[in-house]
Amino acid sequence: MSEATLPLAPDESERRIGFMAAIFAYTFWGFLPLYLHLLTFADVREVLGQRVLWSVPAAIIAVFAMLGWKTGWSEIGKALNPRMLATLAASACFIFVNWGLYVWLVMTQRVIESALAYFLTPLVAVAVGVLAYKERITSAQLAALVLAGVGIIVQAFALGAPPWMALALCGTWSMYIVIRKHAPVPAAVGLLVETIVLAPIAAGFLWWASQSAPLAFGSNAAHSLLLMLAGPATAIPLTAFAF
Repeated sequence: MSEATLPLAPDESERRIGFMAAIFAYTFWGFLPLYLHLLTFADVREVLGQRVLWSVPAAIIAVFAMLGWKTGWSEIGKALNPRMLATLAASACFIFVNWGLYVWLVMTQRVIESALAYFLTPLVAVAVGVLAYKERITSAQLAALVLAGVGIIVQAFALGAPPWMALALCGTWSMYIVIRKHAPVPAAVGLLVETIVLAPIAAGFLWWASQSAPLAFGSNAAHSLLLMLAGPATAIPLTAFAF
């Protein structure tokens, strides 16, 4: 068998799959503002609450579709041990703030600022990898990071004000990634536990929104369906990213 036809080593194969999953996730997120723009009929608090609550059934489907019935329940059981549950509860707090900031930025016509956060995120991720996990980067990678950093600085000046919300969005996402690394459970299982932990808070946000005006969910079929889609629109890319 020639070298060209040798099967990939498990680590290399997993790395390629992970790379492709990350590309898919970021591409999906790139189109997410178009979807959120369709939800301007609803209050930001309702969109956030519905996003969390409808992510629960989406995550349940993902768990058993990807892992099967027996393995799915087994992994859920592992995720519910006190240490793992505490870790996932911590990551859930950061992802909730991240989701809230992102929805608010997009629905208040600040898409560029939200996008800037996701240009910042890889730079922060590299910094975390180098400082916290002692990973090494090559000269070519360093040059690419410097160029990306210059582009971000130029865009930040173009905004005309310090991009505080972009920094907050980037910071919460980076903290989510760091904490999530300490919970070695399948991506869909982690998302399921996180959204279940967040469900009471999401319900509180829906109640809060309902005190200002009637909720959009249930007002008509189209609005209800669009809000329900917030679940899979959240679960699909996040599961792929954490794959």
